[in-house]
Amino acid sequence: MVAVEGRIGLFGVEEKPGLSTYPLAEVFRRRPTIEMTWGAQFEPGLASFAEAAADVSSGVAGLSGLVSHQIAVDGIEHAFQLAGDPQAGALKVAVTFALASGG
Repeated sequence: MVAVEGRIGLFGVEEKPGLSTYPLAEVFRRRPTIEMTWGAQFEPGLASFAEAAADVSSGVAGLSGLVSHQIAVDGIEHAFQLAGDPQAGALKVAVTFALASGG
C-alpha cells in the first residue's frame, strides 16, 4: 500500500532466506522509490534505533500527521476496509490496544 510515486522503506531482512514474493505489477504501476537499509542490527547498542524510538515517542519526529485514523482493535475489520480502500481517504490507519487495568 503505497501512493503513486510514493516511497517505500525496507528495513532489515526476512527471517527466512530465499526469494520474496510481492506484487511486481502493482509496484511497477505505482512507480515508488524503494529505499533499503541494512546492518543496523550490528550497531553497538542499537543507538540509531534507540534515538529514532525516542524521537517518535517524544513527538520530535513529528509523525502525528501520518496517522489519519485510530481504531480500537475490536474495529479491526473496519480498519482493514479503510486501509484497503483508496477512496476512503485514509493515509495510515493505526489499530490501538487498550491496556488492561489493575496489573
